[in-house]
Amino acid sequence: PIFFILGTILLIPLMLVFNAFQPLVFNFFQPPNFSLLGILVYLGIFSSVYSYFIWYKAINTIGAVKTSVFMYLNPLISTVTGAYFLSENLTITTIVGGTCILCGVYLVNKNK
Repeated sequence: PIFFILGTILLIPLMLVFNAFQPLVFNFFQPPNFSLLGILVYLGIFSSVYSYFIWYKAINTIGAVKTSVFMYLNPLISTVTGAYFLSENLTITTIVGGTCILCGVYLVNKNK
């Protein structure tokens, strides 16, 4: 988490120089867009800080090898979320691929 904070601090001067905040919420001449600000805060807190906290907690609990297998669930969760919230189409290929992912994660983590 500290690296994200330091990286953000180091990038702020560059963003000001190249006017990268212009299309976002930090236009100093207009009122801020609070919905976009909320999205940025959500992504910064939950997607970065909280997820890495949980990730390192899982490494301490079940080990690095078993934890690394769960990375394969990211595309599956993204696909299901996209289908639910964005009405994206689920094809037979994505269903078969998701089933393979779930089977693989189960096989690696099952007790012998």
